[in-house]
Amino acid sequence: MCRVLQPLDVILILLLNSALKICQTYLTDLLIYILNYYCYVSGCSHIFFKFSGYYADITGLTDCEVCPKGHECVYQTVNPSVCPRGYFCHQGDDPTYLGQKQPCPKGTYGGRTGLTEIAECTDCLAGYYCEGDANINVTAECHAGYYCRTRAFSPKPSLDSSTDYGPCPVGGYYCVQGSEDFMPCAPGRYAPNGQSQIESPADCSLCAAGSYCATGNQSFVTGQCSPGYYCLAGSPVASPTNATHGGICPAGFKCPAGSKWPEPCVPGTYNNESGQAVCKDCPEGFYCSGNTTSPSVCPAGYYCPKNTITEFANACKAGYFNNLTGRADVSDCQPCTPGYYCDRSGTVTVTL
Repeated sequence: MCRVLQPLDVILILLLNSALKICQTYLTDLLIYILNYYCYVSGCSHIFFKFSGYYADITGLTDCEVCPKGHECVYQTVNPSVCPRGYFCHQGDDPTYLGQKQPCPKGTYGGRTGLTEIAECTDCLAGYYCEGDANINVTAECHAGYYCRTRAFSPKPSLDSSTDYGPCPVGGYYCVQGSEDFMPCAPGRYAPNGQSQIESPADCSLCAAGSYCATGNQSFVTGQCSPGYYCLAGSPVASPTNATHGGICPAGFKCPAGSKWPEPCVPGTYNNESGQAVCKDCPEGFYCSGNTTSPSVCPAGYYCPKNTITEFANACKAGYFNNLTGRADVSDCQPCTPGYYCDRSGTVTVTL
């Protein structure tokens, strides 16, 4: 009649295992099989368990059941445990894991129970990071100045071979907190001098006055403001018509290429039109006192060559007179009429 093995029997078999240095796995399996067989034929009320990865939920078995996928079976498991959140569980006879739960790696999370393989771990969501392993949800939003498309595992991810996350790049881009991707600076702004990790749209630099920035995602200004226009800081166009960005050069002023602000026409010049890059020379017979839109007629007693700056700049000298306006040359001053005198400069009429 079969008998249940006694503790001494078990000790002897284990000593034999050690002495013969036979493969421990197979000999132990043999030992467990023998023990379980004795239990089976003898009707004993317990079972000798295999290693992790197996379970036995009833008595009298001759062998243990393989732990199913999505469950964990550690040593001496009676009922398999559902794989917890943050982990995945291969089938118990997988020699790599032996029925033990494995953490979802950094950059992922396990939001539900019963995952069966690493591919079922969820990639960290866009705009978030999943720090460490065995996450059951995302950790938090990525910090400003960084972007996180997916699988980020740090709030400030460094740039590596992955394009899924990293610092906000140079070239005119910004990343607010929780950015899924880097965004271009608005037209009229740029990121000079290698500026990177910009944290908000307002942190993008305004385009320099006298220049324009057409796209925003740029490290250099697009070009100079057009001739005949002036560009304030932040202009997105070369010929602005919006007062916020600049405007067309007004009459009486000049705006050469790259103008930050209209420049008044200097004395001796004028501009009777808007949108001009240069001022016009004041014509002969007129004077232009500065910031002028229309030349003034030279008064009688005086003459005004081209570019005259004031009405009294060129008086006919004593002994001469000029009773006509709009004269341009000294030859327009006439000798005083015989029998009369012209004792002052700028004389208009002779005196008897």
